[in-house]
Amino acid sequence: MLQGDQDLKDTFSRFGTLETISGQDMQVTETFVCQLYGKPSHTSVDKVRQCFKGKKGLLSNSEGVDLSQMPPCQDVLMLHTQRANFQTKIWRASSPNLPDLPKPENNWWHLSSPGRLEIKWFSKDFILKELQDKPPDTLGTDDALEKELQDDDLSSHEEDISDTDDEL
Repeated sequence: MLQGDQDLKDTFSRFGTLETISGQDMQVTETFVCQLYGKPSHTSVDKVRQCFKGKKGLLSNSEGVDLSQMPPCQDVLMLHTQRANFQTKIWRASSPNLPDLPKPENNWWHLSSPGRLEIKWFSKDFILKELQDKPPDTLGTDDALEKELQDDDLSSHEEDISDTDDEL
């Protein structure tokens, strides 16, 4: 893949030379990742993810979906690429005694405590807005089923209460 693609070679050779990855270099990187996941005609990792979801059984395991078989979403790929650029910049600057390095916090790392860096995995919220306002126990259920479950729970509690009153 790399041998015949001059754009890809040029993109990777720029890693570590600039503060951030350009939009064009990001697009070349995204196309490369699509190729890695067996979709050379695609240029969007999000579209490749949709293809993977559509293949019955490809992502299935005993627990459900095996997300390790899917490419990263575009947001995660962008952050990972920026961190790779940052790390490459450190390697390129390793020869001088006092290298001028950018701050890790500006390159999708998070300083959780003094001297401790953690990866920032997402640049934005990864939970859909529609799901943010719902209590966790209602996720994945439709409204009719949820109402039915609530009604059943209330009636069983009422019976428990009336039984208790009779015993007193």
